[in-house]
Amino acid sequence: MSHTPTTPGAAGPSWPPGRRGSRGPTRGPARPTAAPEDRLIARFRALPAGSDDKVRIVAALAEAVTATPAVAAFLASVLADPAEDGPARVECATALRRHSPGGPAARRAVAAALLAALADPDGDLLRRHAAAALGPYADDPAVERALIAAVTCDDDPLVRGNALAALQDAGPSPERIDVLTALTQDATLGGEAARILGKWGTC
Repeated sequence: MSHTPTTPGAAGPSWPPGRRGSRGPTRGPARPTAAPEDRLIARFRALPAGSDDKVRIVAALAEAVTATPAVAAFLASVLADPAEDGPARVECATALRRHSPGGPAARRAVAAALLAALADPDGDLLRRHAAAALGPYADDPAVERALIAAVTCDDDPLVRGNALAALQDAGPSPERIDVLTALTQDATLGGEAARILGKWGTC
């Protein structure tokens, strides 16, 4: 019986042609993976109105506010949107009180959103949370003016009390000391104003 000699490489074509030893077709570069914050924001935007998951997503995003300007901008946009769900807007105010962004542009956007929420005529709960959240942003003159107006003459006593707490968080300034000194004569907030002035060492 004759035996045909085997020629090297004659067992079959390599794959792909001309690239012996390759294990398969070459793949293109991997697509970048979306950051967890981006995925949460996309999920929030896909949810229907009234979904409880919106509040949970905002709470999950809160700790990223300081380091991630895009998260701060997103929460500010939700807070400032009167068409958004009330509970989600309230949660945004809470998140932005506990975690303030570092960059000046992000801080301005957050301050503007909180001021818009404070002026919302249809959101009593939102206004109270916005007043409480403005303390870290009181270096903005517009915020300081709004807090002073709220603590002295707002119709909602809870907004007044929260504005006073925000002024305490902001710390003393000549204008704040003057306002709180006058406020010591207030029947509702006088005692708390005096306590804050004492803590500041101004009385």
